Amino acid sequence: MNGETLAEGTSDTAPDEKPFEIGRVLADTFALIGERSLTVLGIALIVTVPSQLLKAAMPLVVATWHITSDRTGFFTGAILVGIVAGLMSVFGQAALVRAALAQREGIRLGFLETLSPALARLPAILAVALLGMLATVIGLLFVVVPGVLVSMMLYVSGPVLIAEDTGVINALRRSRALTRNLLGSIFLLMLAAGLGNGAVALLGGWLGEIFFQTDDLDYPFSVGPFLYSSLLDLLIAAFSTTLVCTLYAVLLERQGGARQDHLHRIFE
Repeated sequence: MNGETLAEGTSDTAPDEKPFEIGRVLADTFALIGERSLTVLGIALIVTVPSQLLKAAMPLVVATWHITSDRTGFFTGAILVGIVAGLMSVFGQAALVRAALAQREGIRLGFLETLSPALARLPAILAVALLGMLATVIGLLFVVVPGVLVSMMLYVSGPVLIAEDTGVINALRRSRALTRNLLGSIFLLMLAAGLGNGAVALLGGWLGEIFFQTDDLDYPFSVGPFLYSSLLDLLIAAFSTTLVCTLYAVLLERQGGARQDHLHRIFE
């Protein structure tokens, strides 16, 4: 790709914008998962492995850092795992976006074709993720609402970075432009996704407690509960990652889509 962006072929305030439908985003998300399940699960596996390994290593981390308080150890682990999970989540979104766009053009990409552009731009992806997390945290420090608004505005910055071959700051700006005037709908979409993921986690956790006879699948570490917990996280990551990529594709189409010459450069 030569640095041109999909944004050049569209307008952020196109007069013929199509209506935004949450149901369509969800339906397209499940359609992509169904049609490209191996690619989706492969990328979700890459997304979840680092945080799962960190969970398994937390007792060693706590001992190495000489943390004696259980509460301090818990919050330290939660923060570290949350940061790693957040970084990898944006990486997964950036990696999967090619598959989401290709599906809508009738193009089928292989796993490595989908993944390689994200690997090539890993530093930029991590920068986008860190800046997004920092902006959200700063917003949350003032009041909860600004933090949530920032999170919604930057929701598709990872896919933008790869699909539009742009820079870190431009990706954040472009995400804000795409989501502008749709924050209410995106909030409802995030809420629906969160409730769905929460239901899977609660149901999975309940079944895990029955099967493994433990009320905490993560601590103390044992192979069976760890693998089961990892599977739940994998399923949640697969859905969440695909949702963000599908949302980006829908937002792009809503503003008239991308020029064919730009699509050709993405998939060549």
